[in-house]
Amino acid sequence: MKSISAFTLHFKKLKVYHYFWITALLILTLGVYFHNLPDNTLDINIHDTYFVIEHLHVAILLTLFYFFNGIGYWFVEKILKKNFLKS
Repeated sequence: MKSISAFTLHFKKLKVYHYFWITALLILTLGVYFHNLPDNTLDINIHDTYFVIEHLHVAILLTLFYFFNGIGYWFVEKILKKNFLKS
């Protein structure tokens, strides 16, 4: 039982931006891993236009989205919070 409580305490120390960065790495890893599947496209039909997007490109865009959200949360917690506490 002690190892389970130590495991949960370790995850309580993680901040929101850590979860964003872990999710970004997981999405990128899965995108690269499943890149060579025979049907690796995302088909989007908007009006009369048919878009075909590869899954790796979607994974890269989602990775960048989560990574920059993590940087935004890190910036707010580390930089702006210190400036507000000083004044």
